[in-house]
Amino acid sequence: MAAKNWEWWERYPEEEAMFEANWRGECSVRWGKEQMAEELFEEILAQPTYKIERTQTLATLGYDVKEYLERNINITATAEDCLSRRYHATQVLEHIRRRRAWERLEQIADGYDPPLEEGLALFGLFRSGDVEDVLNQFDCLALQAKSWIPNYAELPLPAFAQALCRFMREHNLTPPRDPGSSAYYHLDNSFLHIVLRDRTSFLPITLVTIFCALGRRLRQDATFAAVGVPTHVLAYAGSTNGGDVVYVDPFSGGRILRVEDLHDMLLQMGVLTPGVPEYTGPARTKDMILRTGRNILNALQRGHDMPKHDRDAALYASFAALDIIGNGLMGQPRWVIRELHPEAGVWTSRLNRMRTREFLSRIVQTSFPSDIGFIETKVLPSVEDEDEAFILTEACSAIRQEDRKEPAPKSRKNLKREPKYRVGQIFVHQRYDYRAVITGWSKNCSEETTEEWIQMMGVDRLNEGREQPFYHVLVEDSSHRYVAEENIRPSDHTTAEVEALCELREIGKFFKRYDSEQGRFIVAADMALAYMDE
Repeated sequence: MAAKNWEWWERYPEEEAMFEANWRGECSVRWGKEQMAEELFEEILAQPTYKIERTQTLATLGYDVKEYLERNINITATAEDCLSRRYHATQVLEHIRRRRAWERLEQIADGYDPPLEEGLALFGLFRSGDVEDVLNQFDCLALQAKSWIPNYAELPLPAFAQALCRFMREHNLTPPRDPGSSAYYHLDNSFLHIVLRDRTSFLPITLVTIFCALGRRLRQDATFAAVGVPTHVLAYAGSTNGGDVVYVDPFSGGRILRVEDLHDMLLQMGVLTPGVPEYTGPARTKDMILRTGRNILNALQRGHDMPKHDRDAALYASFAALDIIGNGLMGQPRWVIRELHPEAGVWTSRLNRMRTREFLSRIVQTSFPSDIGFIETKVLPSVEDEDEAFILTEACSAIRQEDRKEPAPKSRKNLKREPKYRVGQIFVHQRYDYRAVITGWSKNCSEETTEEWIQMMGVDRLNEGREQPFYHVLVEDSSHRYVAEENIRPSDHTTAEVEALCELREIGKFFKRYDSEQGRFIVAADMALAYMDE
């Protein structure tokens, strides 16, 4: 019965709990957690304050409330507050995923060495992926490979490696046709849950991960791991009984290298003397996680056009890995430090950790405030510099205070000039022709901006200047802007245009649903406390 009701568990009941009496106890606890989650979630929807604290409390229930949250994410569009529920349930579930990522990265930092595919799947937790889904996909692929490769268990290791590479090519698990193209360097290629879903472009490290994951599931008599060499990654396949050892390059169609071939290649590259295990032995999963973190940073530096949230989440994933398990650049192989900082001796561990923590804390504060507890409990205790600790403490305190502050009510009554348009109204920008929805208003530009901003934006050159009402808006490209009333042009909108706005990630932060009769979005319950007349 429990298996039928719930697929996801924070801690799956132990085998001895399979007896009916114990299952009843497990189910009773589980139902209690869902009831607690429902109470907290309804408070998040209704109240404008303490959202971060409630989210963090709800997150302690872990994946035991995942299905409850998914029911809210997938709620029907006819529900009274469908947009609000989708948004806040997504926010809570993503926080739970990131919490799991932090915990597992800390375990790896303490010495746990997970399978390669499990370690790299942790990055997906920052971008709405699940490690268990990735592992299940590998289980399914392994079943296909067992049917596709005859006598897979008896083949000599080199022949098995070549057969497995052929299977991968047959199932579109292949390198891109043009490794120099922009598609090859796309940010998504470093996230296992995305590349397994789309199968469009693979990096060497992802192909090696797939090869090792399948090899491990098919051959219990061999060890499969990654081998990190400068600018490339190979797969290590070694017999557990001391027999064959081969290196496989899935990115080059399954090329097989013997130990002496790898030595010759590395000697030609000038990076080692023969037998240095850093480049010829199986790498720890930790090292491949750090390498993936660097790949993400390199992809971000290329500036691909993608939603801001995805970029921020990827940056967060990278810096979390570098800070928790890598000690920043000082945790990287020697050739990486030389490549990124020619005078490696100048780059001290302390300076590097400070810089990494600075970026990590900044991205949490600006884009993931519900994770501020991670900075307070996991980052701050390790900060030795007093000035750095003070800055971080003040930033965390400011976020906490903002979360607890009641919004100031805004009324249209008794204003010298009442705003013409309402929160939730859809419009087209008079000059730039983009479509957006109003999320808030100010009686004039000076109410919420500085004189410096007014001068920089040329507000006084507008026909009606700075004293006209200004509006906070959410644009169809997911950006937020501040628009003068004279630039708002009410317009008719099609069903498709409304549906596109309903798909915006943050639409449910402000609105609970779209009302077709009124032709506008209806403010969410917590926002209604601030905009009383809307």
